[in-house]
Amino acid sequence: MELDILKELVNPWAVLVSAIASMIIGSLWYSPLLFSKPCMAIIGVTPEKITESKNKSIAKSMVIGFISAMVTAFSLSLLIGLIAPNTIAGMWLALYIAFIFWLGFMAVIHLDTVIWEGRPWKYFFINSGCRLVTILAITLILYFWR
Repeated sequence: MELDILKELVNPWAVLVSAIASMIIGSLWYSPLLFSKPCMAIIGVTPEKITESKNKSIAKSMVIGFISAMVTAFSLSLLIGLIAPNTIAGMWLALYIAFIFWLGFMAVIHLDTVIWEGRPWKYFFINSGCRLVTILAITLILYFWR
């Protein structure tokens, strides 16, 4: 019985595509096109150092990041399926839920980098901004592909 409800609430293809979209957004966000230079300056690394560390653990990092994105997309899919009706108002409700999800969990966690690690606010806004854009994109994919 519970699995039937789960099948109604979660579209596994939408979750998969959402996770892929999350990885693409993150790759673009932290690329030279957007925020790689300020992030590297804040954390004090050079492009060479990043290339060296990527070569050592890029596959592991990508797999863990993808699993994390799948868990996030699955969780949001459940929330949206349970709460947001399939109407225009439901779409705005889904986006509101995603924003609260981001604010109450992700942004607060990223705030720790400012409070405890002494990172500048710019670093907080870059990282939490990426998560906000990602969560909103995931939400739209999940909402429209039920």
